[in-house]
Amino acid sequence: MLVAALHAATRSLETPTLGGDAPTLLVHVALEDLQSPTGVATIDGIDVPAPADLAHRIACTGAVQKVVFDRNGRIVRLGTKERLFNHHQRKAITARDGGCIIPGCTIPAAWCEIHHVQDHAKGGPTHTDNGVLLCWWHHHNLERSGWDIRMRNGVPEVKAPPWIDSRGTHRPAPCALTRRRARGRARPPLVART
Repeated sequence: MLVAALHAATRSLETPTLGGDAPTLLVHVALEDLQSPTGVATIDGIDVPAPADLAHRIACTGAVQKVVFDRNGRIVRLGTKERLFNHHQRKAITARDGGCIIPGCTIPAAWCEIHHVQDHAKGGPTHTDNGVLLCWWHHHNLERSGWDIRMRNGVPEVKAPPWIDSRGTHRPAPCALTRRRARGRARPPLVART
């Protein structure tokens, strides 16, 4: 929950900036380490090496800017960091999903992260048709949780793990509209007093 609160705070327009940009955490990792289960990464300002999969998790939820150096330390290529969904895309996805799309999860939209359904590193676009809201836990444990997500005509569908639904069927994810309807049905009818 603390991590989700910190991510929500970094998206706020009232959060301070450094040089006109959000504070940035620099993580350095060699390609070989990133691909190895025992690889290590270094984080600016911290003297202890961190697991390389931490770099992957940070890349999934934050902006990534690739800087390629030659053997002498000269910058030979500088990428952009436009991998994240922009403010307008986040509002649209929030309007569609209303919160974490995993059935039964009650984490609200403001505390969710946007997940690329088709992995960005494998060519998945940063587009509303490829983004869904997931709470921090579901986002960072999706591959191990047994849940599967796909998009169908811009609408997210989820498949429950086999121990929940042995049929293995993708179903429309809960969306903001169905959440509002469910809340409306849960309220007792108004009774006029006489």
